[in-house]
Amino acid sequence: MTEETPPDPMGAGQLGEYFGPKWFLCITIIVGSLFHILVPTMAASLGPTGVIICRVIQGLNQGFLYLSLHNLISRGSPLYERSTASSLVYGGSSLGTVISMKIPTPWKYIVTSLPFWAILITGCGQCWGAFTMLTEIPSYMSEIMNFDIKSNSQLSALPYFVVFIMSLIAAPVADTLISSRILKVGTTRKIFNALGTLLPAITLFVLEFVDSSQTNLVMAPLVVAVGATAFVHSGSTVNIIDLAPNHAGTFLGICNGISNIFSILGPLTVGFLGNDKKDPVLWRKVFWLAAGIYVSCNLFHIIFSSGELQSWNDVEEKDESSESFFGARHCQFLLMSMSLVIFFGMRTALSVGIIAMIEENPPDPDIPTYPEWEDTDTVLSSFFWGYLVTQIVAGQLSEYFGPKWFLVGTMLLGSVFNLLIPALAACWGSGGVMLCRVVQGLAQGFLYPCILNLMSKWTPAFERSRVSSFVYGGASVGIVTSMPLTGAIAGSTMGWPVACYLYGGLGILWTTIFAIFAANSPALHRWISEEEKLYIEKTTDGSNKCTKVKIVLYHRFGSLSGCFQKIPTPWKAIFTSLPMWAIFMASCGSSWGSFTLMTEIPSYMDNIMNFNINENSQLSSLPYVALLLTGLIGAPIADKLITNNIISIGTTRKIFTSLGSFVPATALICLGFVDSDQKDLATGLLIIAVGCGAFTQCGYLVNPIDLSPNHAGTITGIVNCFSTVFSILGPLSVQFLGSDKEDPTLWWNVFRLAAGIYVGCGVFYVLFSSGEKQAWNDTQEQATEKKPPTDVESNKTEVYIIDQ
Repeated sequence: MTEETPPDPMGAGQLGEYFGPKWFLCITIIVGSLFHILVPTMAASLGPTGVIICRVIQGLNQGFLYLSLHNLISRGSPLYERSTASSLVYGGSSLGTVISMKIPTPWKYIVTSLPFWAILITGCGQCWGAFTMLTEIPSYMSEIMNFDIKSNSQLSALPYFVVFIMSLIAAPVADTLISSRILKVGTTRKIFNALGTLLPAITLFVLEFVDSSQTNLVMAPLVVAVGATAFVHSGSTVNIIDLAPNHAGTFLGICNGISNIFSILGPLTVGFLGNDKKDPVLWRKVFWLAAGIYVSCNLFHIIFSSGELQSWNDVEEKDESSESFFGARHCQFLLMSMSLVIFFGMRTALSVGIIAMIEENPPDPDIPTYPEWEDTDTVLSSFFWGYLVTQIVAGQLSEYFGPKWFLVGTMLLGSVFNLLIPALAACWGSGGVMLCRVVQGLAQGFLYPCILNLMSKWTPAFERSRVSSFVYGGASVGIVTSMPLTGAIAGSTMGWPVACYLYGGLGILWTTIFAIFAANSPALHRWISEEEKLYIEKTTDGSNKCTKVKIVLYHRFGSLSGCFQKIPTPWKAIFTSLPMWAIFMASCGSSWGSFTLMTEIPSYMDNIMNFNINENSQLSSLPYVALLLTGLIGAPIADKLITNNIISIGTTRKIFTSLGSFVPATALICLGFVDSDQKDLATGLLIIAVGCGAFTQCGYLVNPIDLSPNHAGTITGIVNCFSTVFSILGPLSVQFLGSDKEDPTLWWNVFRLAAGIYVGCGVFYVLFSSGEKQAWNDTQEQATEKKPPTDVESNKTEVYIIDQ
């Protein structure tokens, strides 16, 4: 990956394939060299701006470099020599020129290929780690290890000399493993890519335990961390040629262009995480973050990469497939997930912002604060006062009239009142904030019933766990991003009101996008292919077994139509169903535990662990990173267990709900024995307690669709309505159990109570839940079919019934 960040890599890959890479390489070297010569002159004339201009032009021009080299390698190296050739080139040698092929680029197949995404994502992780080390090692050596600039520059270069040596050693080994048929191509790429990412991740963890007096010891981990990246040259880097030699340049152009964003973000995070580069804690955060990204990106590569030549290497693009990697249904899932990102960002922002709102000494005197407020726990719980009211009616309305416009209204109303929080806080104090939160709760009561209703219409049966985890994972992303972002904003001179304006603006933007691109069902989507629509409908129950209402509004501007489910709700059967009560009980336990943790973790970290607001918000968000990753890992496993008939749907739901209940309960009990000086252990237990809650996304959360796809929205509305009481009581229990939040005994009681509720509700679910579709799912009255009018009549409304 190049040091500069070219905006034109995809175009460079195309030009290299169509016209040959030779002259592009010549021009690249000439232009880059000229502007390198001009750096001193431009610096003297224009200062930093002059140097930036030179570097930007070098970056634009060098966007052709790796793409053209890859094009050369793809045509000049046999299969069993690719690792060697790749390492020699990246070590500084060139292989010459070849005739490029003019095969139409199969864009759709490239961007919908999982092996392509495996290479892209691991490339992002490598760019983050490698360029963080490349740009920051000199600072680390100078500020922490106290090397002078001369020895610093020499020692900082040592790891990169080891990269070159390791490339020459690793490459022949990789080629020998393939040519001797000891390992397959794909397995070899996975092993060497893992060595090139996991070894740096491990050594970055080790660096945390090295202090400034161990100057000799620090070099060993740094040499390993940087030197081991050479293995990547025989892994994901050359894997591009394995997949599609004819499109290697374009392939790498896409990967290089996108992953280089992480080359920018990696070094920038050092400044974001702290300004004092003499602080070892700052470097610990930098190294841990880079290590985590290394590991997670490599895990994705191990699961989804391939060493096989792809079928689209030699053919033009075919017609759209119903099982494409990204279709209309995936757009709906992305929009649903983003709604949760924004909604939970709004919810969580106040949990962090409330600390800044009641400070006596804000970062800027102009920032309004209210240290006289003593009802902060009530303010935090007020959201749920409104949230529980609209749940059941939301489920019913979304089933009768479709969820799309209810979601639009929900987001719009919630965003407007998020924008009003600073103004109403100034006018009416904590009561004004409570008013905003109650209205937001009323609006967001439609959220989960509408989301689940959309999922039941758009999700093929064997994708439910993955889709559920992805969509509900948006809540984790919202929390993960909101906590540190709000903490950084609230701790700066911008002040906490900016966080309210930010999320309010994002919500209004989402509303516009969702109104244009979302649809209540595949049958109503304007751009979905017929193949994908049939693929979805053949595995869902909504298309053939339901009576629907079609409302056509005729007016002078044309017609508006929609197809909505209209099945009588079997209230008695629902309320006397033990599997429904099992979902309800599991939801109550999860609501108590998860919302207690979400709203009170910042206070616990502040009062017991003694973190300042910036560190507090960052560490408070860490458990929700684990929640997101756990959900993404657990979902494919759950779907595989079901699709391969290893265990039944019901057993799968019980196992994953148990993991999401009993493991957090155990972690919370252990947390009660942790002292305030054991910060790392407390953080680890909180990560387990919150992160394992993601397993419920493959458990009781998706279970309503298993029981009754036709009434999933109503069931979710009932469950959410009553379990929301526990979302209110959980945070309020902290205030009930004691007022001194600096008392460890208070938190021990809070954690024990939450653990007990987790266990009790989890046991009830295991005993009485089911994965079978219930008999009352299909209870309906047959309706007669009426044809729509053929002539458009001004200002006329007609309602007619159809069966599909």
